[in-house]
Amino acid sequence: MRNILRDLTPFERARQIVLGLSVGYSMESLPISDADGLVLAEDIVSDINVPPFPKSLKDGYAVRASDTNDASSKHASLILKDYIPAGRGDKLSVNLGETVEISTGAPLPEGADAVVMVEDTELEGSKVIIKKSVTKGQNVIPAGTDISLGTRVLRAGQRLSPVKLGVLAAIGRDSVPVRILKVGIIATGDELREPGNPLEAGSIYNTNSYTLSASIRRLGATPVSYGIVKDNYMEVEDVFLQALDECDVVLTTGSTSAGTDDFMYDVIGQYGRILVHGMNFKPGKPVIIAEADGIPVIGLPGNPTAALMVFNELVAVLISNGLGTSLPIRKKVKGKLMADIYSDTRLDLYAVRVDRYLVYPADKTSASITTLADADGFISIGPEITYLPAGSEVEVTLFEDA
Repeated sequence: MRNILRDLTPFERARQIVLGLSVGYSMESLPISDADGLVLAEDIVSDINVPPFPKSLKDGYAVRASDTNDASSKHASLILKDYIPAGRGDKLSVNLGETVEISTGAPLPEGADAVVMVEDTELEGSKVIIKKSVTKGQNVIPAGTDISLGTRVLRAGQRLSPVKLGVLAAIGRDSVPVRILKVGIIATGDELREPGNPLEAGSIYNTNSYTLSASIRRLGATPVSYGIVKDNYMEVEDVFLQALDECDVVLTTGSTSAGTDDFMYDVIGQYGRILVHGMNFKPGKPVIIAEADGIPVIGLPGNPTAALMVFNELVAVLISNGLGTSLPIRKKVKGKLMADIYSDTRLDLYAVRVDRYLVYPADKTSASITTLADADGFISIGPEITYLPAGSEVEVTLFEDA
């Protein structure tokens, strides 16, 4: 039987319901090579100094600074003892009147407290002529200058980035504890085919699994795709129960509207509590918000733009709250609308392009994946507004990567 969506939940009310859902995560130690973009589970404290030894900042000669006091006016002559390349680990020393050639990054020998740059010297047999005086510590990086032993270098709750992974590597960590929040994706529809396969008559490619997976990863969570599930109640039920058992959040796409074969409401309702079915929101009216076995379940529309817009506006905040992170603040700009826009009595997040503060419609209906690909952001049209004339000043909320 058809489940006609007449009693629509206002968007802000739906958002509050989503924010009230509880999301858990597990902790796992992963190699740092696999941790980019994930959320750090614990504070990280360094158990070494970085650098672990005083090292040369320049190619030149390691000296006692006192041996070069008058070198700028009266050149100093020092005995060349040895050469220290980067990576040499045996202990060397410099006494009064002596010097050691040294490469950038090489450990400073004992007794030396400065480095004279090679361009300020001249080699004469076994002696080095110093033409410029240096002060103690000049051209030297002391041990622990970058990171000191016992310093907290990263805080729990931070998203790991290439720079942060570099910090972990610098202190010798080859693995890191991260928060794992698994988000299951169930794409339903007899018409769906995976990219790379030929399309039969009446078929379309599965896009939602890929757009949602990428969006989930960008939040620091872990997508778990269950592939395409045919419009068969028992098949959908089996996969849904598997996702509930394996994931912290479950997303479904398709079969949420009022068609005779739209039964996702019944599947979810059999095992959980439906909190919202139908939202006063465009694009994305046929949305299901539910909870089953303590797991948040969001039934997204099958149309690609609607599914992604609802994810961005509702599901993203659910996932970020679960991980203990915050979403980036979106930039807003004002501009002049360059075409008439007609809306209905729903909150309409209307996709637009922005060019030098001129705002152009980019909406190609919720079934078009290129609507959001071509858009820079959206304008929010309240349910009380059904017409925006060209020339109106509008405020555009920019997408994160706009």
